[in-house]
Amino acid sequence: MVIPSRILRKWDFSKYYVSNFSRDLLSKIWSDPLFSVQDLNAALYRKVKALNQVRLLRIQLLHLKNMFKTCRLAKELLDSFDTVPGHLTEDLHLYSLNDLNATKKGELVPRLMELIKAGTLHIERCMLCQAKGFICEFCQKEEDIIFPSN
Repeated sequence: MVIPSRILRKWDFSKYYVSNFSRDLLSKIWSDPLFSVQDLNAALYRKVKALNQVRLLRIQLLHLKNMFKTCRLAKELLDSFDTVPGHLTEDLHLYSLNDLNATKKGELVPRLMELIKAGTLHIERCMLCQAKGFICEFCQKEEDIIFPSN
């Protein structure tokens, strides 16, 4: 069984022998978002590129989701955000063992990228969302609208 402290301290996903009680407990909490990487080992973001990439994608998703909550045309898109666990789009540093494992395997980044791609496409096509953007004060190009998720 993988040990949470080994993952959070050394990014070690090796399997270790544990007691039956510990195995059952770890199995029960596998999908529960209990581990705040920021609080437990913020240096892990610098050490593990994939984890830092997930963090950056989650920041984008947080901004996108907040924007879509105010767009009446984004109801279907908001429903697609429910395909990933809620904590991934609401609490930036909270992870479950399953999330950390998916990050290690390279499975989480594509799922998050897919949501960002769909969200960005909606923003480009939606006049309501376009109105929430900002024009750069330096270059004044009206074609390049800036959004919090950029």
